[in-house]
Amino acid sequence: MSGSGELTWWALAASPLVLLVPVAFMAYFRLRLLKPVLVAAVRMGVQLFLVGLFMGYVFDANRLWLTILWVAVIIAAADGTLVARCPLRAKYLVLPGALSILVGMAAVIVFIVAGVLHECPFLDARTTIPLAGMITGNCMKQC
Repeated sequence: MSGSGELTWWALAASPLVLLVPVAFMAYFRLRLLKPVLVAAVRMGVQLFLVGLFMGYVFDANRLWLTILWVAVIIAAADGTLVARCPLRAKYLVLPGALSILVGMAAVIVFIVAGVLHECPFLDARTTIPLAGMITGNCMKQC
């Protein structure tokens, strides 16, 4: 599998520049969204930095147990979001929600990894974790 181009430190440092135009509009029109947007951007940057550090370790180690652990964390976060957004009582949703996310995610990952990518080893961290995150993220948009 060929990798993508490497992200340089300069490109990473320049990425917040995308916010300049929206922030300028918010400041010019004196919208009350400026402070929440800036706080959210800083929080996002810190979270992405910390997740990036951990993912670098997980990808370099490429151990099955770490891959399974990280996918379990993704499922737990998705299940928490599902339970929080649903008006039903949480105790009725936690286990069925987690199982439905797991079964749906596993089916798609098996199809993509084995049927489309022909990836070996099967649960490679660099393939499985991003796929699990994308599948779950798209599912959570529908909740």
